[in-house]
Amino acid sequence: MLQAEQTNKTPTSTASSSKYGSKVQHVKPNDTAPPLDESGKKFIQEVTGMFLFYVRAVNSTMLVTLSSLAAEHASPTERTMQKCLQFLDYSATQDDAIVTYKASKVVLAILGDASYLSELQACS
Repeated sequence: MLQAEQTNKTPTSTASSSKYGSKVQHVKPNDTAPPLDESGKKFIQEVTGMFLFYVRAVNSTMLVTLSSLAAEHASPTERTMQKCLQFLDYSATQDDAIVTYKASKVVLAILGDASYLSELQACS
């Protein structure tokens, strides 16, 4: 009897808005924060330019965040400035990265994977 009552109930929605296996991919809405002035725009460009070599050559853990900032540096908003300041706080509090190379007989194979819908206005 108890099983029959449970099967007749309609499923209730969960508190989460995520629907796994859905056919539509949801992207983040466009940033509606006010745009930065020229000095703020130049600051964002200086930060991304300064960290670009370090991130590519030494500490790749910050590459995704820096790439996101670089994608927004042409028309930055107040939200972009918040992300930039958080990136600077993160980089200031982390230990210096050290890359060590040792000779071995391992063959290195690198595979690339495209990121889709992980950034605003993303294209595959």
